[in-house]
Amino acid sequence: MRYVVLSDRLGWPRGTEVDEGNLSGNIAVLVQAGHVALVADEPKGKTKAKLEPVQPDPVDDDSAEQPEEQD
Repeated sequence: MRYVVLSDRLGWPRGTEVDEGNLSGNIAVLVQAGHVALVADEPKGKTKAKLEPVQPDPVDDDSAEQPEEQD
């Protein structure tokens, strides 16, 4: 079965199609939580390449540590 990623909390960008081999853990929980959705089957003979998860870039978000000084 194939699934489309609906969440930004997984290792693939939103809208990416993955199969159950790409997903680890309980897929039913991912579907129920709205992270992925089942994609309707397409005609046989068409195959997709196996996708690897993408690591997000680290974000330097120290803006909440100190308030900005105002003159």
